[in-house]
Amino acid sequence: MAQQSTEKEKERYVHTPADLIFFTDTDDSDYPLYVLPPDRKLQYKRLPKDASALATFHVKKLEMIAKIGREGEGWSSVLPLSFFSSSDPMVQPSEIEEKYGIPLTEMLEKAKEFAARGEEVFAKIIEITYEIYRGEYGDFIAEVPARFLYVAIVPKYSKDMPVSQRWAITYSTLKRMQQKHPIFARYEKYTYVKKYVGKRSGDLPYIVLKIPLPSPEFEKAFEQALGTLPPSAPAAPTAAGAEEEMIDAERLFEEPEELPAAPAAQQPAVQPPAQPTAPAPAAPAPTAVGAEEEEEEERAAAKEELVKVYLLSMRLPSKYLVQRVENEREGDAIVREVRRWEGEAAKLATQLQTLRWNAYSAMTRVFCYVEEYGVWVAVTEEAVKETERVSEYVRKKLAELGLAPLADRYVVKAVPVYLEPEDAKDLLAAAVARLSADARELRERIEEAEAEKKEKEVKKLKRKLAQVEQLLNQFIVEMRKRGW
Repeated sequence: MAQQSTEKEKERYVHTPADLIFFTDTDDSDYPLYVLPPDRKLQYKRLPKDASALATFHVKKLEMIAKIGREGEGWSSVLPLSFFSSSDPMVQPSEIEEKYGIPLTEMLEKAKEFAARGEEVFAKIIEITYEIYRGEYGDFIAEVPARFLYVAIVPKYSKDMPVSQRWAITYSTLKRMQQKHPIFARYEKYTYVKKYVGKRSGDLPYIVLKIPLPSPEFEKAFEQALGTLPPSAPAAPTAAGAEEEMIDAERLFEEPEELPAAPAAQQPAVQPPAQPTAPAPAAPAPTAVGAEEEEEEERAAAKEELVKVYLLSMRLPSKYLVQRVENEREGDAIVREVRRWEGEAAKLATQLQTLRWNAYSAMTRVFCYVEEYGVWVAVTEEAVKETERVSEYVRKKLAELGLAPLADRYVVKAVPVYLEPEDAKDLLAAAVARLSADARELRERIEEAEAEKKEKEVKKLKRKLAQVEQLLNQFIVEMRKRGW
């Protein structure tokens, strides 16, 4: 069994859903992960004596969702890949880029420079299903999936080398990758060295990038289990139904509940002197109009102090809508679940994927995905108009494909939310940092393409850079307007 080179006894802390996904041991399943108070330390499998747990994340199962690349390319001959079969779904790196904003095409191309024989690089999408509980298997929260991108790079060494030399080459290769190409430095926190123990050759170390992907259902259940969201919080629209892939990060900040203003203190009614011949007249009933106006003014003033931004809520159809699922068996046992697209289903699957790519391409022009928060954010009314246009495009396209009855299930919407100034400042600053990094990376790629005289690539990259810089400017203008 492959082992992570850093032992699990090393203390790890879970501050975000991505932390938990990254630290989950995916060489095993059907075991618990405990998050301990007070600092969210992660404990594998066994709860220490006399210890309590904030939450339990039971790793129920692991499943490879798709392999990435072209058939016959990029698969390692050194590592055991028996879980791949000819029927496993195959996706292109460009699809991952469109969905999640991860520049996978460039990552795989750069990785080949450091890989043995230029081919020992492979990638896949893996899904972890968690059962989530409060405390130590206390209140059950949900059973939800979470996904990550797994990229493995086998460095250039010979199996005839001493094991210690293989490890030295692997670690030096990792350092070179991160120093030479910013794309690997960007994902340094999700990178580690792993080993496969061969029966004859001993340790075969290799480099792994394990990048958590946006998983909205999991993120919401994570926050509920750790007490940062109430158990009755209304669910945000999920990124995909049970038969579709999760594609979107939409953990929405809800608009703060507006508390009613405290009622104005009423002066005690002054009673006239008692008259022996008649009862004192009743005091007039206090009017509610003044209190309502005051309450409305206080609500308006409170809202003015908050900062309005737009978050993207997007649910799109995918090729999994038209899949045919079969179970492969060996005797009475089910070996694996196989998804197939044949005939008209294959044509529909291609058109649905094109629809998704077009929608995501449009959204990246007006929204920025902020990895730290797991949301797509925008600051202009243009985002509202663009989501309305794309939502109408999705409905029309589904009608053209004969899927009009399903159109109401899919939505693209810019959701206005109001944040405290400090929260908004942090979110927008993170967006500026992300877009600035993207712009720097695009300029580097343009320089490389110009040096290699790739004119078409240069034009394509320059168009993309112009879009990124325009979006970046929108966030900078918004921050300057507020004096940040």
